[in-house]
Amino acid sequence: MDVATPNNAQTIIDELSEYVNDVNTNIACRSIVCLGEIARKVGESTLQTVVEKLLSYDELDIDYISAQTLVVIKGAWKACK
Repeated sequence: MDVATPNNAQTIIDELSEYVNDVNTNIACRSIVCLGEIARKVGESTLQTVVEKLLSYDELDIDYISAQTLVVIKGAWKACK
């Protein structure tokens, strides 16, 4: 069962974005992965929002966040082809 829909995706994206700054690296990385899944599953209506969020994480200058973000962007890129 998918939790995210076009109607509630923005709320979920905002909540997951808060977890990216979590001190627990597993939570931070998993939230980035979930953002990528939402972008793929909900559709183009959320894709731009998620990509903008992912790109903004580069400003955090935290290695594991940058690495996970690149993995998710790469996966999204492959899925769009």
